[in-house]
Amino acid sequence: MTNLSKGKFSQLTVLTPSRSVIEAYHSYSAPILEKIKTLMLQNQTLRRTRDLLLPRLISGQLSVAEAETALNA
Repeated sequence: MTNLSKGKFSQLTVLTPSRSVIEAYHSYSAPILEKIKTLMLQNQTLRRTRDLLLPRLISGQLSVAEAETALNA
């Protein structure tokens, strides 16, 4: 493994996309990222619901019909 120094980094050329490329990427990726965020929140809600209902269903405190009614309300 070679040693990287500040001098070697300062000599590197970094390409920067144009404003139009950045805007095009953002307009393409923003809806996808928003959908990911929405799905992650839905997954959290579903996990919490499962964690609340599953112990009750297993113990018999809650029937499947009661659980369905509670979720649909």
